[in-house]
Amino acid sequence: MINREDRTPVYHQIVDWISKQIRDGAWPPHYKLPAEEGLAQQLGVARGTVRQALQELEGAGFIYRLHGKGTFISSGVIEHNLGAHHLSFLEQLVKNRIPFKASILEKKVSEASPPISSLLGLKEKSDPIFSIKRLRSVGPDNVMLSENHVAYGRYPEIEKEDFSHSLYAVLENRYKVRLAWGRRIFEARIAEPEVAECLSISSGSPVFFTQQLVYDTDNRCIDCAYLWLRGDKMKLSVTVKRNPASDLDIL
Repeated sequence: MINREDRTPVYHQIVDWISKQIRDGAWPPHYKLPAEEGLAQQLGVARGTVRQALQELEGAGFIYRLHGKGTFISSGVIEHNLGAHHLSFLEQLVKNRIPFKASILEKKVSEASPPISSLLGLKEKSDPIFSIKRLRSVGPDNVMLSENHVAYGRYPEIEKEDFSHSLYAVLENRYKVRLAWGRRIFEARIAEPEVAECLSISSGSPVFFTQQLVYDTDNRCIDCAYLWLRGDKMKLSVTVKRNPASDLDIL
């Protein structure tokens, strides 16, 4: 499995070997990998070399770790934890070290529609908003289409930003916005033709549609966003706990 005469770094050879186990189906989704020490002995390498290979595989989304449980093969579907303390999907991708690409499809300053004007708390219906439409990809797959709308009068010249970082990073760092909380409303929908084309799926395919409203410390809505997530590439999870003070009977 390890060719000492090969100039390829040993940890890269381990990455290739584990990737082959996944491709061949020997290690199916959610299969628990042997411990680092066991793999090191099996491969005849140092434990640190195995750890380096696993870190690269985790960053690429091939494996995931559960604290105190071990390391497992990923299902190939990105999991977003609804209970996490992140205001954006991008923040959680970064935290989980999942490599992604963000492409800007459109950004413009225009007049707000009545619903967006109301949600952003604009005083005049004619007040302009800044809108940005982006497509996020993980590996070869387009997984999320997003549209964000903010009040342009509060953040003048925001359209000049390159948005190499997240919208919220721009708001916090340049405009000193103090983000506080957000609300997401999820719906199961079918992909309309424009959305389907962006996500590289068939029209009518299932998608998660999300409306996201984010507020600052003054409880003012600073972003009204609409997101479309591929139903075959992303799943949503939440961790819940039983309230011991509950007086409900469990049937």
